[in-house]
Amino acid sequence: MYCKLPKKDIISKEIPRYPNIWFYVNSNIVEGYFEAVYLVIFNLMKYCNIKNNFSENYRLRHILFNSNEGSDTEGRYKGLQPYTDIDHPANSHDHQLHIRYYYKNLMNNQSERVKLNINNENIIFYRLALSAHYEVTTENKNHPFVEFCPICGRVGIYNIEVDQSNLDKEICRKIHDPLGVEILLKNTIRGNKIYNNKGKQIKFIERLRKDCDLETYIFDTTDAEINTPKIGHILIKKINYGRNVILKNIEEN
Repeated sequence: MYCKLPKKDIISKEIPRYPNIWFYVNSNIVEGYFEAVYLVIFNLMKYCNIKNNFSENYRLRHILFNSNEGSDTEGRYKGLQPYTDIDHPANSHDHQLHIRYYYKNLMNNQSERVKLNINNENIIFYRLALSAHYEVTTENKNHPFVEFCPICGRVGIYNIEVDQSNLDKEICRKIHDPLGVEILLKNTIRGNKIYNNKGKQIKFIERLRKDCDLETYIFDTTDAEINTPKIGHILIKKINYGRNVILKNIEEN
C-alpha cells in the first residue's frame, strides 16, 4: 500500500511531530467524513478503551495555556504496565497510550479524501491522523518519562543517542512514538505482550476486527519532513453492520 501523505502544516501548525497513525475508511461504507471520523473514534473507545478521561486540571491547563498540540480531541488507555523501582521508589509509575486526533484541518484543506488501489480497484477512502505515544501516565509526577525505565525509557533496543538539551522531545519522538505504533498495531511493547491484572492479554487494533474488515501496515519513514521514525496505517474496508448502527451510536453518544 502506498499513499502520499499531506504536509505537516496542512494537518496542524501546532503539532510538534508528524502524526504516526493514519486511519483510512472506505467512503462506500459511510455517509460522509463525519461518519468516518466517528467510526474510528467510537471503535477505539469501544474495543480499545481509549477514552478522554483526563483530569479537570489537565483539561483546564490546556484550555488556558496551549492548544493541546493542535489536536481536535484526544483519548488514552491508562494504568498499563506498572513499573516499581525498588531502589528509587519515587521513580515508580504506570503507563498510558495517549492519542491525539487530527481531522478538521484535513477537511478544511480538502485533504481528507484519497484514492487507493485495493485489489486492482480504485476506491476513495476518508482519512484521519492520530498522534500515538506510550508514556508515563499524566497524573504521575514523572510524566512523560523516566529516562531509564525498562518499559518507556532509553534502554534495551531503545538505548539510543539523544540530545540531552532537548531530552523530552527526543524521547517522545525516538521512543514513545514508535512504542505507540507498536502497541496499537501489534499489541506488544518492545516485542512483549501486555496483560491486565486478570491475566488476559490487552489488544488494540486487533479487536476492531470483530466489527471491521481491515488491513494494517507499518512503514519506516524516509521523508525528511516526517519527523517520526515509524508510521502505521489502518485500512477499514468493510463493517459488519449497517449505517443505521453507526447513526444509532452517534445519537446515543
